[in-house]
Amino acid sequence: GPSRWAGEELPERAAAFVKGARERLEYAVCMARDATGAVVGCASSNVWEGPGSNNHSWQTLIKLGVVWGLHVDREQRERDAVAAALLEHVVARWRETGCTKGFVMAASDAEAALFRRAGFEAHNAMTIELGRAPSPTSPIDLLRATAEAEADFVASLRASGAALAQQVPASRLALLRLPPPPTGGAG
Repeated sequence: GPSRWAGEELPERAAAFVKGARERLEYAVCMARDATGAVVGCASSNVWEGPGSNNHSWQTLIKLGVVWGLHVDREQRERDAVAAALLEHVVARWRETGCTKGFVMAASDAEAALFRRAGFEAHNAMTIELGRAPSPTSPIDLLRATAEAEADFVASLRASGAALAQQVPASRLALLRLPPPPTGGAG
């Protein structure tokens, strides 16, 4: 029989994907319009949900934005300029959502050149380093603050000169640290 993707299920599957991606992956679409208001290009992006996205420690250190579905109408005279503007909007969206890296796959040398001009660098895939300002609510920064507090705690224990503090591995000593008291709330 026909492929499940090629049949009438495609619109429902696409709608289900987009709904889930909006809920879990910060999915967004950027559209470019010409002077008449007609759509001449679009780019879809979301947070990476692939190998390693939910089960590796590196995921707490970086947040990958991925662009896919970059399309510019073949009849558009300024195709590269439209594609560059779409990529600029995607990168801005990644920055707004706290992504630390951007990811796109180039299907041709021409696409790779376009992505390079937009700031991406060739790796096994093409990426762009976004950097970001620290945020007190970011899981990455909370993890970093916790690690720093644990390191300070272990250093203070070791500085005390206690023999046990010198013999126990730092990772075990860090487990002795009490969590900070809750802030706010009725007392």
